[in-house]
Amino acid sequence: MRRLIALIGVLCVASAIVVVGGPTRSDAFSDGAGTEWLPLSSTADLSAGAIATVCPRDGVTPCNGTVSGKNLTGWVWATEAQLRTVLAARVSSLFVSGNVANGFGYGIAFVDNFGATGYFANTYSASEWSYGWTSSVDDAGLPIGAGGSWGFPPFAGGAGLGAAPDSAEDRGAFLWRADGSGGTAAVANDDSGTVDPPFASVAVANVLANDTLAGSPASVTNVTLATVSASPGLSLDSNDGSVDVAAGTRPGSHSLVYRMCSRVSLTNCDNATVSVLVTGNIIDAVDDAGATTTAGGTAVPNVLANDRLQGAVATTATVTLRLDSASPGVSLDVSDGSVDVAAGPASGARTLAYTICEIAAPYNCDAATVAVTVNKLPIVARYDSGSASAITGGEAISDVRRNDRLDGQPATSANVALSVVFGAEGLTLDLTDGSVDVAAGTSPGTRSIWYQICELAVPDNCAAVNASVEISPQAIVVSDYRPTVREGTTGTVTVRLAQRPLANVVVAAKFLAGTTAIAPGPLKLTFTPANWNVAQTLRLPAKQDTNQLDAAATITLSSPDIATAHIVATVRDDDHPITDPAASMVTPLNGDTVSGIIPISAAATVSSGGLDKIEYYSKGVRLYRGPSGGTVSYDTRVLLNGWRVLEIRATDTAENESRLQFKVLVAN
Repeated sequence: MRRLIALIGVLCVASAIVVVGGPTRSDAFSDGAGTEWLPLSSTADLSAGAIATVCPRDGVTPCNGTVSGKNLTGWVWATEAQLRTVLAARVSSLFVSGNVANGFGYGIAFVDNFGATGYFANTYSASEWSYGWTSSVDDAGLPIGAGGSWGFPPFAGGAGLGAAPDSAEDRGAFLWRADGSGGTAAVANDDSGTVDPPFASVAVANVLANDTLAGSPASVTNVTLATVSASPGLSLDSNDGSVDVAAGTRPGSHSLVYRMCSRVSLTNCDNATVSVLVTGNIIDAVDDAGATTTAGGTAVPNVLANDRLQGAVATTATVTLRLDSASPGVSLDVSDGSVDVAAGPASGARTLAYTICEIAAPYNCDAATVAVTVNKLPIVARYDSGSASAITGGEAISDVRRNDRLDGQPATSANVALSVVFGAEGLTLDLTDGSVDVAAGTSPGTRSIWYQICELAVPDNCAAVNASVEISPQAIVVSDYRPTVREGTTGTVTVRLAQRPLANVVVAAKFLAGTTAIAPGPLKLTFTPANWNVAQTLRLPAKQDTNQLDAAATITLSSPDIATAHIVATVRDDDHPITDPAASMVTPLNGDTVSGIIPISAAATVSSGGLDKIEYYSKGVRLYRGPSGGTVSYDTRVLLNGWRVLEIRATDTAENESRLQFKVLVAN
């Protein structure tokens, strides 16, 4: 026993990381003889003296109480003799008469059965150990315990039983209780084996070799064997307990689950698993996924690209391809491994299943599936815009499909169908050529027609958008709506129509208002469907006066059913040099109708020097003064309704000044 304790001490010192208490096991194990044992890890760090406070030492009477937070009630503290029986069955028969079982395997067996009470690990080494107290003492009164440990490097270990000074460190208690089986429990333990194909062979000679019935070895004479489940190629011989592997079984990991039952009591049963590794050229077909469109094409270039044979990429030189099943329209090219999809209107998910087999060993096969997604072709309908005359109408957009695309290619009548989603009054979509036409006499404004294009081959593959049409009214077009005329001279502008009229149009010219009068001429301009766009000259004579004020005059051009055009002329006074600064209106303009609070702003130009200031006046009262044409808010309600004069004054840095007077119609 001292030798075992020394071994555990050496393993602990060798590590940089030492954990007392170890990985806790909460599962009790049955000894197959009617009792179950509590793992030592569940009672770690208890001294024999502390255990004796709640547990009798007779090996019969159950404990009653809690020690260091661990409830031991109902468990029986095992004697040395009781423990030797379990050690002989679970660890080594050496414990029947001896005290020590040297060897790595004995240490592992002890720790696996009773649970580690301590362990350590670092990058280069690891170890576990387990120690517990029995209820027995030696002649000197020292408590008798047992322990086991293993560690590497080097691979060393062992198990032992003997007396030692009472201590709580890394110690637990050997506790047992009846498991309810009456000592007849059937215990089946897992097995494993390895075989090499291609021939039939035995993976495990007898699964019963490590199984027990009522604590004794199980055999075909006292138990029955039955297969619960098995991988293809694996079978269990119930006559001798062997697990056999059929010839041609696919390399890789396989398993078989069997059930062992007592021949005396067929309800006394246990299951175990046999793990079998079939070595050789392990073949692995891996699932694939790919996509294409309803136009058809290749979804997966080569299913073999991610398949393996003995770790290397599978190729048509090393494996054969076989199609197992496929959705309609999906095919497998066994010569190159490609998965192809035929053109068709259906989109969505499809599948294909295939198998690869090693050419050198045709029985060595594996299967996989391919998930194929068939997408609709990308279809794009883009916004269109155009314009037409409200008078004559006509074609506003030549073809709404001109900027639309199907699979990146121009949309045409050969690949898409055109339809109207929402119409608009006066607009017509020609479904043959894609043009948007406007009926003559349609009210002016902006209108939209929504249309849809759908792939001819896949009618539910559609896209919709609107086409906007600006329907323009007839208008009077003037070459200069804000001309400047020198006092005592005649200025001119030209006038025409914006659209061809259906009949002759007469435009009347008339003086509206101003701080000087301009009599336009001629007073009437006639436009016909033939000369509507030929500019006609309108004269603007500015009268001579004796003041030094710039003036303004507004001329109107009007015709029934056409918006009136306003010409706001600025008349520059000829009594001060042309190099003097010139002020001009920004808002309001001469002839405008105003009410409430309005913004007033102006601009000025100078021919030499710099601009010093701009001032706004109303009835001789200055409203604003600044270095440039700022904006001032002006309450027109201080003025009487009717035509009223406002004045702008511009002064340059040489103190040259010009004044511009203009009229507005106050209507509060």
